[in-house]
Amino acid sequence: MSITHHYTIFETAKGFCAMAWGENGIAGFRLPGETAQETRNAMLRRLPSAVEAEPSVRIGQVIERVRTYFAGDAADFSDLALDLSGQTDLYRRIYDATRRLGWGKATTYGTLAGELDLGAAGAWPVVTWLRALRASGVQNRVRIGMAGPASIPALMKFAKRCGVRASANGFARHAASIGRLLTRATPAEAVNDLAEAAAAENLGQIASHFYSFGGLVQASKWVRDAKNGVIA
Repeated sequence: MSITHHYTIFETAKGFCAMAWGENGIAGFRLPGETAQETRNAMLRRLPSAVEAEPSVRIGQVIERVRTYFAGDAADFSDLALDLSGQTDLYRRIYDATRRLGWGKATTYGTLAGELDLGAAGAWPVVTWLRALRASGVQNRVRIGMAGPASIPALMKFAKRCGVRASANGFARHAASIGRLLTRATPAEAVNDLAEAAAAENLGQIASHFYSFGGLVQASKWVRDAKNGVIA
């Protein structure tokens, strides 16, 4: 098997990090762990064929930026070359958008979905989290909760109760589709996204839980239809 990636372990003010790289740029990074071995194991779960090596001058400069960041000082990583060859076009767009966030800035999945004209955020945040969870060694069954079929006003009412603010930009960009959704919104997109991701890669055991915001009868009928292959 040809070697395509190398990695190195290095210490920061917050613990031991790992960085992997290849011909196309940085291919992996592990957040600080308590021990070097813990971080090494996590990196090798993500890139099993990677070989530990001394960092090049270019990678060494990036490592110093990481140390600066974890020391609590401003650091910019937006100019780094990343190896995204294993990612879909959607994920590349998401990476590009998040890398434009400056020091100390934050965003939400919903805001990103609106900026990228993706409609609803779908299940990609959950899939990203599942990948990280499995890479960290956690293989427990995961139950994913999502809103069952309900009207948009009902969903917004429950979102307000839970302290979740709807993205005004997202609603404005997709005003044409809101009229269709006013009668009924369903978790079909999220369920289909999860099913496609689970079929393409090992995300472990996954189960679903549907909140009956639109009523128990409506949620039960939707689940029954979904089990019979009708996901709408």
